[in-house]
Amino acid sequence: MTEDSWKQVLGTLVSGSDLSFDQAFWAMNEMMSGTATDSQLAGLVIGLRVKGETPQEVSGMVKAMLANAIEVNLDRIAVDVVGTGGDGAHTVNISTMAALTVAGAGFPVLKHGNRAISSKAGTADVLEALGVAINMPTSLLSSCVAEAGIAFCFAPSHHPAMKYAGNVRKELGVPTVFNVLGPLSNPGQPESALLGCADIRLAPVLAQVQLDRGFKSIIVRSTDGLDELSTSAPTQIWDVTSGSLRESLLAPSELGLKPATLEQLRGGDAQFNAQVVREILAGRSDGNFAAIRDVVALNAAATMVAYDAAKGAKRFGAVEDPTVARISRALPVAYSSLDTGAAKSLLDVWVSVSQRYALAAN
Repeated sequence: MTEDSWKQVLGTLVSGSDLSFDQAFWAMNEMMSGTATDSQLAGLVIGLRVKGETPQEVSGMVKAMLANAIEVNLDRIAVDVVGTGGDGAHTVNISTMAALTVAGAGFPVLKHGNRAISSKAGTADVLEALGVAINMPTSLLSSCVAEAGIAFCFAPSHHPAMKYAGNVRKELGVPTVFNVLGPLSNPGQPESALLGCADIRLAPVLAQVQLDRGFKSIIVRSTDGLDELSTSAPTQIWDVTSGSLRESLLAPSELGLKPATLEQLRGGDAQFNAQVVREILAGRSDGNFAAIRDVVALNAAATMVAYDAAKGAKRFGAVEDPTVARISRALPVAYSSLDTGAAKSLLDVWVSVSQRYALAAN
């Protein structure tokens, strides 16, 4: 592209037109190389936000993020469970507990996440409070998945160039395309994922991006705004595990789950949420813990379904089967991981392995 490329990119957005894949890639790459000014970057993300981001624009930006990322070389099919955040609900760390439940059931997990941005406790904060070494060397993450069944990619360690977006994100203070780029940019690129998206406009965009990439993914957003499968309201689902985009709506009652309230799922700071994790993995199911246990199992089940599609195992049915039916079949496996103590044992092993690897690296 020419020296006037920023003028072209921003002019295209001002006119209300879409960027091409190449234009989006170029603009994001300029930011990640540190050559874009804050004004140019702000113009880019606000222009995209006002117009509405397209799958090709998001795909181009994801490609640039991954091109500048510190890659994780996985030696096996794995799954991620991650959300965009920004739902403002301040729940407990549902996806973190779902990841532990999935790994406890024997499904390899490569979790991507960060510290809290809009919430009180992000995945990294809670894992750290649980004793997991979150800053393990990249070269050991694949081995950690092999030995412990799970590993964590700490986003700032793998996407250092995102520091160039820090000032703009902080000063703008509104959701932008950056909120969805993270969940799509796991540096290990696991073939399957459960992706939660708080923004209803962007959920189908994420689905199309994953479909175009050939990733077996399920994208979810509850009708009360959570970036999770919810038991407090029906959940909208965009399923691309079959190689085509299929939409459905899941009501908790369809699976025999007791309706919850958002208040029952409310969390606190990292120490509070870490204690909730311990209680759930220890089998606690009284009071609000019953509601938390159900929503964790539900999200874990959907994550297992995505992984099953990537493996081609058909353990929960063919990919052409209704999404809700496959989640229903996976739900007992998720509950078993919690009830048998498998998820708890998994966490204990992960803490030990991650600390040993981190110590060896030092």
